[in-house]
Amino acid sequence: MSPERADKPRVPLRRKSRELALQVLYQAELAGIAPGEAFDTYIGHFDANKRALEYARRLVLGVEERLASLDSLLQQQSENWRLGRMAVID
Repeated sequence: MSPERADKPRVPLRRKSRELALQVLYQAELAGIAPGEAFDTYIGHFDANKRALEYARRLVLGVEERLASLDSLLQQQSENWRLGRMAVID
């Protein structure tokens, strides 16, 4: 193990994948592009191993596939708030 890697705390694979997926989904929303396209565009900027990237991709594509139903569910559960008024990260 290189000295620079030894100093970094080890982040569990799925946690790292969820973090990457959230960052990609955030970028997609801000850029106004599809989540899968955002993954392909931005993933080269992240430092992660292949397995973490593969799982992050599955998460991002799963959200993209279900985006309309997820938005509908959020809208149904939010009282006096439209999705457009909510912060992107929410």
